[in-house]
Amino acid sequence: MEETNLDRAKKQLYPFDELDDYDQRDIKHLKGAFGQYEPILNEHLTRLNLRELSDRLAWIPFEVFQDVQQLAKGGFATVYTAKLDYPLLHVGEDKMVALKVLSPRLLQEVVFSSQLSYITHKVPVTMTVFGLSQDPGNRLMMVMEYGTHGNMEQMSKASTWNRVIDVAFELTRRLQTMHTCGIIHQDLHPGNIVFINEFPRFIDIGLGKAVEGWVDDKSTYGRPWYHPPEVLQRKPYTKESDIYCLATLLWQLVSGVPPRYSAEVWKAREDHLREDLIPDAPAGFNDILKRCWDPEPSKRPTAGEFSQLVNTCRTKNTLFHRSRKLKYFSPETEAFIAKCKANFQKDMPKDVSNHESFVFCSTSNSSQLMSNAELEEYVKQSMLLFHRHKLMETVEMDLGQGQSGGQDDIKLPKDAESSLSVDSTMKKDGEEP
Repeated sequence: MEETNLDRAKKQLYPFDELDDYDQRDIKHLKGAFGQYEPILNEHLTRLNLRELSDRLAWIPFEVFQDVQQLAKGGFATVYTAKLDYPLLHVGEDKMVALKVLSPRLLQEVVFSSQLSYITHKVPVTMTVFGLSQDPGNRLMMVMEYGTHGNMEQMSKASTWNRVIDVAFELTRRLQTMHTCGIIHQDLHPGNIVFINEFPRFIDIGLGKAVEGWVDDKSTYGRPWYHPPEVLQRKPYTKESDIYCLATLLWQLVSGVPPRYSAEVWKAREDHLREDLIPDAPAGFNDILKRCWDPEPSKRPTAGEFSQLVNTCRTKNTLFHRSRKLKYFSPETEAFIAKCKANFQKDMPKDVSNHESFVFCSTSNSSQLMSNAELEEYVKQSMLLFHRHKLMETVEMDLGQGQSGGQDDIKLPKDAESSLSVDSTMKKDGEEP
């Protein structure tokens, strides 16, 4: 029988006795509190073909949850928040948890999340998975830590370079831990980075691979405007792909807007980059972006190297007690941010409200399941949009310099006269394939 993605995921689990003492103590504390429900847990894990998780999860009866509220709903998951007055991890006060409804597509994510919950308590990668539960409608739920400070999509752009580089360092450390475990995220975007206090965590780890494996090998899951070039070319998603995507998120943390075009735009740019570099950035920051945005995956840094580069950037720019330059965005940087926002507002549908958070900057907050044909059409339309914008910039520049001629004197690339609207038939996360 052919090995499945789930089989491969389970092989990556660390044995319980190889977890550190801190994590083993937490798990034993939790399982001891709900020990009478172990037979129910084992029954469900057996049915799900997840017996390997029996030594690290607890069964938490639904009756102990209070104030259950729906948080988000999509085609592959529904998430609720709830209050649990039991101290899950030695926390005395009421504890907010997230309840994620399970489906066969999510089994791989359960394995990944369970593993990463207890890899290291010093650098928590994802939300801790406490156990499983079942609501009155017999829906099986994963009980997880709740991101108390929202996700990157819900936050305003970072207001200082200190914050940008601190978040960058924390993200690269966590990506390094994840890659060391042999796990690839495969759907890095602002909605999949949540915060507990000031510290980021990854969520929906491996969900993209699980969804694609459930459907067929002719579809791609995620937000296409965050996909790296190789994925848009329908090549395998690798650790290097995560590197590319995370660099784009660091750029977005400064600019306050998502990428304007597909990653294939590098082919049409003279500098072969994903986006314009950030004016007056701290020493080394733009060099990191350039290395991570290399179109050739093998030339990108590893997650460990990425983390070292960010740490070097942080150290290099904080030798003099976090200089004024690092604290505040310069006028040049602020002008760049304003231009990015103006361009994106110009591109936005008229009915999308204007506000400062990342929610404003995205026309869709859901990952999408796209066929190869839909992905190809998306890339095509994105490239046409890029050429149209470059044309308009050239015309405006010529008119500003008082030169004769106009738009008719400048020719678009072949096929660029066709419609520039992105295909509206793409499947979103709220739709079944």
